[in-house]
Amino acid sequence: MQWIKALNLEMWAETVQAKGKMPGLVSDLIWATASKVRYLRFPNGDKGQVRGYDGELDAESSSSFIPDGKSVWEFGTSGAGKAKAESDYKKRTNEVAPADRANLTLVIVTPRTWDTGGEKLPDWLAEKNALGEWKKVEYLEGTRLENWLAQCPAVASKCSGLMIPDTHLGENIARYRGV
Repeated sequence: MQWIKALNLEMWAETVQAKGKMPGLVSDLIWATASKVRYLRFPNGDKGQVRGYDGELDAESSSSFIPDGKSVWEFGTSGAGKAKAESDYKKRTNEVAPADRANLTLVIVTPRTWDTGGEKLPDWLAEKNALGEWKKVEYLEGTRLENWLAQCPAVASKCSGLMIPDTHLGENIARYRGV
């Protein structure tokens, strides 16, 4: 059963709570997915808006959602697509020394779905990765987050109360129980 869809994530992005809770959602997904987490720091909730990276991770992973090794994460709920991706990419590329970037994957995350006319997400990622300014660049948006949540039903169930109106939650629970 799929608890949360990309549309739910998109609507949730419009709420005030999404900005502070998004790192916590991804942190839960990482704990549910990674083979081994050596270090994780994803300030969220009331502490979600602190200086520095929005998230730092060092993990062993074979998941397509979690980079193997060290990574830094940027979260945003106010925009998606190329403009948001370019802004976060430039910000962190200018702030992090080239020697450090060579050992780090940059992961940009938004609950919104990439929908930039004329530019596809795989093309943007190929362009940025071809520059070689980071070990790797990843972009997790609404559609990929929907897929990740589908693989982690316990996390999706926990977070569904944040995103799905009570009427739909009740219907989903009834469907899950076979009522």
